[in-house]
Amino acid sequence: LPPVYEKVDELTWIFMGGAGPGAFLHMDHVDKVSWQAQISGRKSWRLVPPFECENICRAVNVTVEAGDIIVVDTNLWYHATYVHPGNISIAIGSEFD
Repeated sequence: LPPVYEKVDELTWIFMGGAGPGAFLHMDHVDKVSWQAQISGRKSWRLVPPFECENICRAVNVTVEAGDIIVVDTNLWYHATYVHPGNISIAIGSEFD
């Protein structure tokens, strides 16, 4: 069989960091929904709804560990991260349709 080729997004991220605050609360301006795969370490995400939704939606805290994948529309949700003590946090991510 011939090889199957998939479109690879031009924008792929690698996030690495030690224990403590990661990204401060912000909203991204990327084209699509994004995913992150946690390769090593533990990282907590604080997801805060946009102002238009604050009377209906509520903030969510999620902790990902090595092997977990999180999918977030970071264009709609404010988010911050915190890296837990222990192994260095390494995550890869990209946008997808």
